[in-house]
Amino acid sequence: MTNSGLIYEGFFRSSREFPQRPALEVANRVVSYSDLRERAFQLAATFWKYELSDQPPLAAVFGYRSITAFAGILAALLRSLGYVPLNRRHPPERTKFMLERSGCRALVVDEFSAAQLARVLEGLSDKLLILMPDPCPPHRNAIGSLAHG
Repeated sequence: MTNSGLIYEGFFRSSREFPQRPALEVANRVVSYSDLRERAFQLAATFWKYELSDQPPLAAVFGYRSITAFAGILAALLRSLGYVPLNRRHPPERTKFMLERSGCRALVVDEFSAAQLARVLEGLSDKLLILMPDPCPPHRNAIGSLAHG
């Protein structure tokens, strides 16, 4: 038996049937299906709004086992985009290389990866839509300004 459904259909089916049940537990924080679904929809809507039709159908997710990383992956799948996982545990130079080679024009960054963002972006010449949905602590405001500027 083959299943020709979309990879994210199981998640969204569960989010409709069990909206208040836990979907994830990350860093001792439990996130419901409805909350994760809403985060994914918001990111997907932003991908849609700023989509450049002449770009590769890819989004990068710069995060590691975070709520934002999971929501970013779901958002990419919702928009029928492939996603490139970028891990903050790798050296910033490697992350930058992967981002450049992939041709991604959209990047979702979680709060824990934001500290490396300036080094990853340094010297990139292509336009890049950067989504940082997590609140930026005050010491990271300069990175947020650089990323959005």
